[in-house]
Amino acid sequence: MMHEVRMPQLAQSVVEGEIETWLVKVGDRVEKEQPLAEIVTDKVNVELPSPVAGTVREILVPEGDTVPIGTLLLRIELSETGAKTRASTPVYSALTADIMKVDKNPEVAPAEDSAAEKAAPARPPGRPRAAPVARKVARDLGVDLATVTGTGPSGRITADDVRQAAEAAPSVEAVASPAPAAEAPAPAGGEVEYLPYTGRRRQIGQRLARAKQTIPHASCVEAIDVEALVAVRAEHKPRARQRGVRLTYLPYLAQATLWTLQRHPIFNASLEEAESRIALKKHYDLGIAVDTADGLIVPVLPAADRKTLLQLATELEQLATRARQGQLTPSDVQGSTITLSNVGADAVLFSVGVINAPEVALLNFHRMEQRPVIVQGGIVVRWQMYITLTFDHRIADGGHAVRFLEDFKQRIEDVASWAVL
Repeated sequence: MMHEVRMPQLAQSVVEGEIETWLVKVGDRVEKEQPLAEIVTDKVNVELPSPVAGTVREILVPEGDTVPIGTLLLRIELSETGAKTRASTPVYSALTADIMKVDKNPEVAPAEDSAAEKAAPARPPGRPRAAPVARKVARDLGVDLATVTGTGPSGRITADDVRQAAEAAPSVEAVASPAPAAEAPAPAGGEVEYLPYTGRRRQIGQRLARAKQTIPHASCVEAIDVEALVAVRAEHKPRARQRGVRLTYLPYLAQATLWTLQRHPIFNASLEEAESRIALKKHYDLGIAVDTADGLIVPVLPAADRKTLLQLATELEQLATRARQGQLTPSDVQGSTITLSNVGADAVLFSVGVINAPEVALLNFHRMEQRPVIVQGGIVVRWQMYITLTFDHRIADGGHAVRFLEDFKQRIEDVASWAVL
């Protein structure tokens, strides 16, 4: 009896995935929950576990191909154990957060089909336990994962572990210095370096292109006086540090956003075009844009409106750390109702982003700096910040955006009256 394994639904807005690496080949014996492949999407990298025990009989999608959710990936002939458990096995097109499983050491059987020559090498016994992003970094840096000590959960190797191992390793030049090969003449017009457009970079590009093609973007920019916010945070920081919390500005901005969303629910919504309706969300799940070595990722902080300032500070930092270490699961990147992007202290004056579909709005926060402003007819120096609201013009208009920013500005400038630890 054959079992079909399909491309799973890894997150709400993910419509396709790329097979980055096959970890098995035709003829291999696999155990239930043994990793079959590494899948890359624009939101997360995951290992696809086997839903059954059996023998791989057919691999239908080659490495490097991007296919839609639900596409048939491979067929597994059930073993006696696999046949007994098949009835209780979920359909893998509906796979959710449990996709990341603990690696096992499979038995490797000889290939039984000439098609196996086209498949990726089988996962060898004792294969190091590493996050998919760590495997990609290892390939890019030429690091043997067998030589790396993992510091992640249960000894799992993280991307940072690989980078540290690469820095500690002797350079190739120090080991051997072969005679340099003759250089080929540079092509007409000058030298060109090519970078691969694959994996998460391509996935992100395709998702952003779809968002720009289907969503009419509009943006409004506002300058906000953050003099009070700077003072309140300076007062709160020592007390937060005593509780083991590193307090940044983002938790304050997040709380002000949540307060403003409750007064302007059109920005905490999504368009359900097929049903000709707008879904106003009564829950507030914040997407937080995180810049990682493998591209921009948007992990989600659920039920953010129910959290205190210190809880927001702690959980936002934990999310960002896990994103940079490649430790996110599919459940960590789905369900956001609005996305916040803290562009950073050393970034540009202001920027306009691309909406994280199917959301309605994106908020970009920019650097805080002292600027000369006019107050009661005189020029004074005040802490200022620009904020950009980018929104779906099908659902909201400029008037909605202006009123949202006015209320957000008022809330931030009145931070001393509501920000408590």
